[in-house]
Amino acid sequence: MSDTAVDADVVIVGSGIAGLTTARRAQQLGLQVILLDKGAEAPGSSNARVSQGFMSAAYLPLDTDPEVLKAYGREITSGLGREELIDVWAENCARASAWVTDEGVEVDHIMPGSDQRYLQPFVPGTPGLRFYDRTRGPDRAMTMYADRFVAEGGRYLAQTRATSLLTEDDGVVGVVAWGVQGRFEVRAKAVVLADGGFQANADMVRTHIGPAADRVKLRSLASQTGDGIRMGQAIGAAVVNMEWFYGHMLSLDAIDNDDLWPYPAMDGPLKNGVLVGRDGRRVADEDGSGIGLTRPAMSGIALSNAIAKTADPRAYVAILDSPAWAGSVWKDSPAQYLGTFSANPAIARDGGRVFEAPDLASLAALAGIDAEGLVAEVEAFNAAVHAGTTGELEVPRGGSPRAIETGPFYAIPVVPGLTYTLGGLLVTPDAQVRREDETPIPGLFAVGGTMGGMAGGPLGGYFGGLGEATVFGLLAAERIAADLVGARAG
Repeated sequence: MSDTAVDADVVIVGSGIAGLTTARRAQQLGLQVILLDKGAEAPGSSNARVSQGFMSAAYLPLDTDPEVLKAYGREITSGLGREELIDVWAENCARASAWVTDEGVEVDHIMPGSDQRYLQPFVPGTPGLRFYDRTRGPDRAMTMYADRFVAEGGRYLAQTRATSLLTEDDGVVGVVAWGVQGRFEVRAKAVVLADGGFQANADMVRTHIGPAADRVKLRSLASQTGDGIRMGQAIGAAVVNMEWFYGHMLSLDAIDNDDLWPYPAMDGPLKNGVLVGRDGRRVADEDGSGIGLTRPAMSGIALSNAIAKTADPRAYVAILDSPAWAGSVWKDSPAQYLGTFSANPAIARDGGRVFEAPDLASLAALAGIDAEGLVAEVEAFNAAVHAGTTGELEVPRGGSPRAIETGPFYAIPVVPGLTYTLGGLLVTPDAQVRREDETPIPGLFAVGGTMGGMAGGPLGGYFGGLGEATVFGLLAAERIAADLVGARAG
């Protein structure tokens, strides 16, 4: 296939949920599709394969009233999300959910009384994402999409990496790719970039998230290196919200211990304690997402982003008193519900450091924190809790914090875990990529983790990866089909 050309209506780069949804919908609309993925097998090495399979709209059910979703989307992105993208997402969430089930994928609750729905069967992921489990819902759904895509005439090229876009006049007409047989070109009426974000690209992480952000824990696969984003930028595409990501706070020892990631997360315990640096001082709001709808679920995302932007994301320690640490043990939400487990006792049990001492000064010595700074900080924090003025602290505190005053006290070194980036190529409501002047680039689309403009912000700004990818995969395919039908009719 070296230096040869292949023709199609659509070429899609990346076979995660976004790419496969686009491919299947384009097929349904009568288009000839080629799907490229640098992974060795179908489906490719998408983060979706190791996700919990949660199908949500910003942690809410996908069939939530669109007007509620629109207002909520604006709130959680602090005005940074493009309104036209939030609106079209909200208006299509329920339709996306129905499309998934129409494809034969089972989506259901995993706990009586819960409105949270997951791709079935629900099977908790493995520590350290050690292997793909093809029995799990996300992997089964993606395999079903990929098998059906090939069975209905789609062409799937594994071990194939797109390296640049082919352009003519002012538009995109294909990609240059490298496969097992060398270099080749795929010429197409439309190109869809769906190869994910840039979380595994250390240079891009440092450039966009923070100068030391590559020191966070990569809480996902290493396959998403920002190829599609960089290809788009090379021809003048705009990027937006690149500084934000989805992730959770982890034990610092997850850096070297695979038993401590992707779970347990330290998000919950931190809402009942404080996070301090080596000087003993707080640096960010431990409950910055506030209250209302699902915003408490985003507190760990907000805190992870704040810490990743600091000079050393590995320099922080969670401080809790005895009731807070004991209270973080899950009693009513076992692993079968969330596919994870509580930080207490899992961190210490699985080899992570949990320091314990009868007083704060002794705790500081164990954890390598300035004792005077820690004692002063906790005293000021406790006084604000009792006075109801935590929002007026030098580093304001949201939520409903409790005082840290009952020994023994605990210190747990922590680090942000980066699952995937939320920024990317700026798109229109039908997923067309925009230039810096915001005009669409003819023939170029981006979906899933490659697209940007909707998600991100200091309050979490997370819309639910699988649901969002499905929505914009459908919209991209439908716009491409509409354009091609119109062109052929003309």
